Amino acid sequence: MENANNTETGFYHPSLGYWQTTGYPAQEYLDAYPEGTIEVDLPPGPDHEFDGQQWVYVAPTIPPEMVKAEAHSRIVAFCPEWKQRNLTAQAAILAEKGRDNWSTDEAAAWEAGEAIWTRIAAIRAASDVIESDTPISPDFATDTRWPVEPTA
Repeated sequence: MENANNTETGFYHPSLGYWQTTGYPAQEYLDAYPEGTIEVDLPPGPDHEFDGQQWVYVAPTIPPEMVKAEAHSRIVAFCPEWKQRNLTAQAAILAEKGRDNWSTDEAAAWEAGEAIWTRIAAIRAASDVIESDTPISPDFATDTRWPVEPTA
């Protein structure tokens, strides 16, 4: 299976695993490879491992940080961080004033803020569920894994 055009070539050894050369090695290097080394095709893609006989697809590992980033993106798309800060400040002012002293507008503002925080909490809860998957599914960012957008 000698590579006549001097391009990248793959090799595999049961103890050493897979390696790739940038050209076809000279015979003196081939002779130095350990007994049992075989020449193999190059991997069909980055998410493949050679199992000793063939290339096998291995799903990429999704780190929890990617799920957290997706949750953050969904939260700020729904309620930007500046608005979250304003809601927090408004809640502090209303809490200090006391519910019994709120105007009708203030009570409505509290309820609107509560609805926003409830949606943010639902996104965070979905993130927690997805992060607990072992392994985390590559479809973690699809809309079906997250709370449904409220309709107007």
